[in-house]
Amino acid sequence: MSAFSSFECLELSFFSASKMSVFN
Repeated sequence: MSAFSSFECLELSFFSASKMSVFN
């Protein structure tokens, strides 16, 4: 479960970074 949570957090962070890149 911990690994899954970590992976989810990483994916969310990547998505957020990609979104910011698109906006910028």
